[in-house]
Amino acid sequence: MEYKILAKSGEGEGLLPMKQSGELEDKKTEEQKNEELCNFVKNAFCVNGEVLLVKSDIPVEFKVWFLAKDKERGDIIIGFK
Repeated sequence: MEYKILAKSGEGEGLLPMKQSGELEDKKTEEQKNEELCNFVKNAFCVNGEVLLVKSDIPVEFKVWFLAKDKERGDIIIGFK
């Protein structure tokens, strides 16, 4: 499967940094916002491995999705429409 990695979640256990107030969000780079989106998915789905935001050229119903690696559940693909 061919895809491009757009961002990767932070490392560590517990709650990782996510979105903040509007004025702080305006100062963040797109890269930092994407990493924090990965952190949100990692926190929300209780994934114990890394989460990647990826873009695929393979025709599916969504172009941007997350690939989460979890020791217990294996690889998980989370798509947003």
